[in-house]
Amino acid sequence: EKIEEKAIAKIGSRAILPLYREYRERSSIPSMLAHICDKLSTYLQAERYSSLGFDVREIAETSLKEIRILARELCRGSDKCIEIIEKHMHRRS
Repeated sequence: EKIEEKAIAKIGSRAILPLYREYRERSSIPSMLAHICDKLSTYLQAERYSSLGFDVREIAETSLKEIRILARELCRGSDKCIEIIEKHMHRRS
């Protein structure tokens, strides 16, 4: 955390550090959604690699577990958010 904050401070923008802290602390709905999207991206990438024959089950399972935890946190203990996410996770455009 300290390394990231030092790097952000060197950039010179006063707006970035508060946003980084908000993301890290998951202190807002947008920051929680960003975390869910990050874990969802990891999960989908693991699924892709799995379809190519790589053994990445642990990565996929861990990502999905974290998605569920974050979604429950976002929906204040309800499973509604995870139901919505899982409904759309496997759709392909």
